[in-house]
Amino acid sequence: MENIKIIQDNNIQNKQNKKQNMIFAILMTILIILVIVLFTFVFVCAPVKIKGDSMNPSLSDGDIIMISKVHKQPVLGDIVVYQKPNEKNMTVIKRVVAVEGDVLYFWIKPSGLSVLTKKDDPTKQEYSLSPTQYHFLTTTYGNSVTIQKGEIFTIGDNFSNSIDGRNYGTIPISAIIGIKLN
Repeated sequence: MENIKIIQDNNIQNKQNKKQNMIFAILMTILIILVIVLFTFVFVCAPVKIKGDSMNPSLSDGDIIMISKVHKQPVLGDIVVYQKPNEKNMTVIKRVVAVEGDVLYFWIKPSGLSVLTKKDDPTKQEYSLSPTQYHFLTTTYGNSVTIQKGEIFTIGDNFSNSIDGRNYGTIPISAIIGIKLN
């Protein structure tokens, strides 16, 4: 009789151990997944919520995009998230319109409208400048700026409602937090 009780106690103990082992395995799996997700979001890629309308129509207020934190060498047309110059706690999202070696010109058309355009741009894309933007750019750079190594120039897709490179100039690549994943 005593042997049967010992066997039953052992069976109960084995079941409890198996249950504890399964719970431990599940908790460890969840912990490992959380560590991988955290590592990914801190070092590899991350979601970013769009605030404001400066990137309309490409991105709207409230949209969520994924950015790569690994690849930080943007090319023309990339959408980048970076720290706004002189405001370290503020991040912005804009499109790269000029990279190393590109030359941007600031000039006033006969109609009186001031514009920014890129030298040798086959699309002849022009970005309008407010009087304040024109004054800032010409005071800072003269009539043109050549984008230096380690810099980019950005503009929001909603040209008339964006504070961007036209307001604060070139951006050091080191300020880039990430590049939008396609």
